[in-house]
Amino acid sequence: NEDIPRNIEKALSFLQLSADQGNQFAQYQLGKLYLGEIEDIPKDIEKALSFLQLSADQGNQFAQYQLGRLYLGKDEDTPKDTQKALSFLQLSADQGNSFAMYQLGGLYFYGDEGIPKDMDKALFYLQASAELGNEYAQSFLDYIERGYQPISNLLYCGASIFSSPIRRHLEKQLYAADHTLIREEQKKKAALGHNRNDHKHTMTY
Repeated sequence: NEDIPRNIEKALSFLQLSADQGNQFAQYQLGKLYLGEIEDIPKDIEKALSFLQLSADQGNQFAQYQLGRLYLGKDEDTPKDTQKALSFLQLSADQGNSFAMYQLGGLYFYGDEGIPKDMDKALFYLQASAELGNEYAQSFLDYIERGYQPISNLLYCGASIFSSPIRRHLEKQLYAADHTLIREEQKKKAALGHNRNDHKHTMTY
């Protein structure tokens, strides 16, 4: 709210009080803040993981999704743990988080350390995500059907070699490029009388 003076110290104090009483949303917010996404708050990965874990343990699907991404190696200061990542993403997906479903779809599509390729699972999660309106999953399915992949899925096969700031920049650029292509595809579908959420594919592999 622009009418309230910005005060990071007070914000952290109130969030901490709320988190200490078990508020999962305050715990999640603190976890995000300590990831260093705001320049006024120094990054503290131990605090971030601790608060996110507390929130995830209470069933917060967003904390579960965030932990899943972190343990996939999205943050250079978080040790990669594919099995932990898979577990947290699964918990989040089970609660209907379309981004967790999309992430799982990508993992099973490409395979990863400890996660063998599984096209049936990949399509299951991508389909579920697409039906919830996730445009990236919709785009992924469209491109798979045509025999190629969304631009942003380059992130699954190489972008992890870059440091976090460069990776975040790449993510923004690649997702922006995908977003443009998605809009173009939707316009073409609409012109042909197709529903934007029509992704009932019959692919064989």
